[in-house]
Amino acid sequence: PKSQQHNRIVKESYKMDASGHPIMPDDGYSWRKYGQKYVKESPHPRTYYKCTHKGCNVRKQVEVDAIEGTVTTQYEGTHT
Repeated sequence: PKSQQHNRIVKESYKMDASGHPIMPDDGYSWRKYGQKYVKESPHPRTYYKCTHKGCNVRKQVEVDAIEGTVTTQYEGTHT
């Protein structure tokens, strides 16, 4: 049977770098970006990542809300 999936959502404030791009909070894991999608009424695309640890299937979505000054990260799975 498929192992139980754990999903969680984290919403944090962020800071901007000198070029005006958001600085993403560090969650302690290594990630590889595998896609992005532009969402309505946002200058920042939603980005998709996979954990780089061998055999780990955790994915995360990161979405920046420029109006609120927050970044919402949605994790899917459990790190192995």
